Amino acid sequence: MNRREFLELSAAAGTDALLSQKLSAELPAGAAGTASSDQKLIGMYVHEGWVYNHPYASRTWTDENWRGYFDGLHRLGCNLVSIWPQLETMPSPLTASDRATLDQHRRIIDMAHREFDMKVWIVLCPNIVPVDDYARRMTFERRP
Repeated sequence: MNRREFLELSAAAGTDALLSQKLSAELPAGAAGTASSDQKLIGMYVHEGWVYNHPYASRTWTDENWRGYFDGLHRLGCNLVSIWPQLETMPSPLTASDRATLDQHRRIIDMAHREFDMKVWIVLCPNIVPVDDYARRMTFERRP
């Protein structure tokens, strides 16, 4: 399946309320970010789209920066973090910095789950696609 087919299917699934209800009904309680009715979700949103310098751009954070952020949220009573990692800007095939970014996101999601008992929601935007040749010219951390 290519990117366009994936995005078309994602958009169709996102607009089909019956499909969404069917998928939700088939998931066990607590799966895929669903909360039990007695658990309130309190969270924060992290947007990795801005190309600022460290430490102001979350896309430049180290694992330890993320750990400190999750710790602060956890201490404030948050149990959810929603991250928009700008995966839509990654060219095909991936660059080395894109692969490293995906590896880091795997680690930080695992960290949020295991160390801080937090849910993690990943935000994606289906109408953003990279111009592969342009995207390959820069690292993920500096890509607009």
